[in-house]
Parts: sequence; C-alpha cells; structure tokens
Amino acid sequence: MLKMATFIPVNLFLLHYFVFSVYSYSETATLNVSASVVRIGDNVTFECISPQGYTGADYASITFKLLHNNTDLFGNEEAKSIRGDYSINWYTIEISGQQHAGNYTCIITTTGPDKTVSAGAFLKVITDTDKDVGSRGGGKTESSSEDKYALIVLVILPIGALVAAFLIHKEIKRRCQANREGNGQRIKDKEQTKNDGQSNSGEETLKLDKKETNGGDDSIPGQIDDKVNESTQGLLKDEHQENGV
Repeated sequence: MLKMATFIPVNLFLLHYFVFSVYSYSETATLNVSASVVRIGDNVTFECISPQGYTGADYASITFKLLHNNTDLFGNEEAKSIRGDYSINWYTIEISGQQHAGNYTCIITTTGPDKTVSAGAFLKVITDTDKDVGSRGGGKTESSSEDKYALIVLVILPIGALVAAFLIHKEIKRRCQANREGNGQRIKDKEQTKNDGQSNSGEETLKLDKKETNGGDDSIPGQIDDKVNESTQGLLKDEHQENGV
C-alpha cells in the first residue's frame, strides 16, 4: 500500500513535466520595423508581436508600450489585433529629424499571471546627402555616380579585352596563312626550276646523241643533199641526150 501511495504522485509529476515541456510556448516577443534606415520625412511603423499563447484566454490583461532610448514613447495600450495565439500592437511615427534615431523597445506586460517580455530594434535616420541608405525601402541601396562609373568601367574593360584578343587572333591567323602561301610558292618555284633543268639536260643529250650518230660531223646532212642534187642533174642530162635535145 505504501508503494502504491508513492508510485502515483511520482507518475503524476512525470506526466506533468513531460506534457508541459512539450506543449510550453517560447517566451520571446518580436519587434518588426518597416525600415531600419529612413530619411527625414518618412513614416516608419513598429509592429510588436507577443509570444505564442499571450491572449485574453490565458491572461487577465495584456498591455503594450514602446520606448525610445529607454524613454516611454507610447504608454500602456491593449492589443490592436489577435492573430491565432498572438497578440499584436503597432505604432507609426513620422521621422522629423535625427532625434528619432536610436534604440526602440517594445514591452509586453500581462496580469493573471504577471509576466513581462520585451523585444528591441535599431533605427537609423539619414539625410539626403548620405549615399548609403542601407535597408531603406525594402533594403535597396542607392548607387552614387562614382559607383555607376565604376560599374561601367568594369563592364567595358572585359569587352575591350575580348575585342583585342579577337583582333590579335585574326592577325596571327592571317600571317600564318601568308606564310603557308609563301612556302607553297617557293616549293612550286623549286619544282619548276628542277623541271626546266631536266628539260634542258634532255635537249643537250638529244643533240649529243644525234651528233654521235652522224659521226660527230654536223655537215653530213648537207653533203647527202649535194649528192642527191648531182644525181638528179645527171639523170636529166642523159634524158635530154636521148631525146636529141
């Protein structure tokens, strides 16, 4: 009986521990800012979101307040909206000067049970002469004229390098082609010279062969022609005598 009396409270304690450990909510608030960097004349909105489970169903009251550099900017206010298990309040201010720059803190206070949670954000205010506007307008950054010129140079330089490389490649290709054509012409000239030499050598050989055939005397053909003419004249003379001429 004693064991049973001890066992039941222990199990109830363990059940309570595990159930509330699994289903307990994070006690962290959130402060969202429409823009962390603003100019004079802009409007900025601070949205303060409670931890999960901070609603009228769980607490007797929930109030919000916004501090600027640890000074109350907006007093205790009730939640303006409930989104699921979250209570939300927001504040919009117009930036009139550098006095609006600094740290902003949202404090959420509950009663029944009593709790206090907070969240912070930093706001930077710049003038029209400032170049870097950080996350103003959704995090966009305005570029100065120097930055634009630098960007143009960075774009033009690679293009110029590519054009120069193309022209150099084209010139090298042209010179290689000219060298190939020159080498080809020189080879043709050498072959033509060689062929002309072989042709002249053949003619000289033919003349030498002809001269050897004639016994080395170039006048033999002429002598043969003279003998033929003498024989022809003798035959004509005999024919005239027979005819009594």
